[in-house]
Amino acid sequence: MKKLLGIFAVAAVAVLMGCSGGLKTPSDAAKKGVKCLQEKNWEGYVDMLYFSDKIKPEEVEKTKQQYLGMLKGKMEETLNKTNGIKSYEVLSEEVKDSTAVVKMKITYGDDSTKEEELKTRLTKDGKWLLDSGK
Repeated sequence: MKKLLGIFAVAAVAVLMGCSGGLKTPSDAAKKGVKCLQEKNWEGYVDMLYFSDKIKPEEVEKTKQQYLGMLKGKMEETLNKTNGIKSYEVLSEEVKDSTAVVKMKITYGDDSTKEEELKTRLTKDGKWLLDSGK
C-alpha cells in the first residue's frame, strides 16, 4: 500500500510540474508562454503572468480575467490571419537581477516571421514568469 501511495505522489508531482513547474530560466517561461499561445491555451498563458505583490489577491483574479478577454480576442484574430504559430525559437536572453528580456523568433503558419521581446520576472519561489507590467 505504501508503494502504491508513493507512485501516486510521484505522478501528482509530475502532473503539477508539467502545468506550472519547470520554469527555471527566463527562456523556459518565454517558450512555455508562446506554446500556450500556439495551442490557444489562453488560461495557461494568463496563469503564467507575474503580478506585483502590491496588488491584492482578489484584484489579481479580476485582472487575470481582464487579460484573458483581451488576449483571446487579439490573439485569435492574429492567429487566424497567420494560420497559427508554426514554430518558435529563443534568440537571446538578457538577465538583470530578478528581471529578464527574452528575444524570440516566431514563425507563423503562413511562413511569416516576427521577432518578439518577452519580459520575465523571477518570483520569490524561484520560478520565472511572464511580466504582466502590473
